[in-house]
Order: sequence, then C-alpha cells, then structure tokens
Amino acid sequence: MATPAITHGFAGQWLTTFGWMTLKRRGAKFAGVYQYGTTEGQITGTLVGNNLHIHYREPNEEGDGVFHLLRAGKFTGTYSAAGDPRVRHWEGERGWDGIWETDFGRVRLLQTADRVYGFYKGAGSSRIHGRTAGGHQLEFR
Repeated sequence: MATPAITHGFAGQWLTTFGWMTLKRRGAKFAGVYQYGTTEGQITGTLVGNNLHIHYREPNEEGDGVFHLLRAGKFTGTYSAAGDPRVRHWEGERGWDGIWETDFGRVRLLQTADRVYGFYKGAGSSRIHGRTAGGHQLEFR
C-alpha cells in the first residue's frame, strides 16, 4: 500500500516539553506561541535545513536555541536563557503522531501541520486521512 507524501516542517501545532506550541511559517521565518503552565511565551525562528534557530520570550526570561527536525512530527532541541550558560532540552511531537492501540488494532498516525494520515490492518488494510479540529480533536474519514 502506498503511503501519502509527507511534507516535513515545523509549522503547525506541537505538544512540547513546555506544553502546546503553535508555529506559523512565512518563507524561512517562523513565529508562534506556547503555553507553559500559566505563562504564555512567544517564539520566533529562522529555518536552516532541518534546523530551526529560535528566540523565545516569556515575561521573566528570554533566550535562544535550536530545534532539529528528526522526522515529520518530532523534533528535539536545546536552548539557553540569556545570561545562563546552562544548555537545556526542548522536545516536541505532533499531537496525533504515533502508534495508537484501538478497537481496530494498532493504528499508525502521522501528522503534518493540521493534516493527519494513517493506516491500520483491521479486517484488511485501511487508510485514514483527516484534519485536526481545534488542535485537540481529530476529524477523519
């Protein structure tokens, strides 16, 4: 069975080390927000290959880092707060990306931005195509 073409990129919604993050792309530039507890942070970045060089800003902290896209739906990265030499980790996955146990058996889902693709073997091979709705809901056929 042929799988759908996946568009790699950082645009869209992510579940990260610091909560939900949404990134929008304009050319090689990105901008977005993330929610860490009750703190909302802003993030901007520039894409270089599979790396997104970021700058983040919160009410009491800001800093720089790099996210590396491992595959569609997963990144790993590091960052440092301004004035603090410690390097910390920041990782993210798409909300629906992964292998899910369901009544139909295992379902493999891949998410790119707001689209979700998947496949499973229930009573035969099947494919799923859908979209995220409001970030926390999946609508598919």
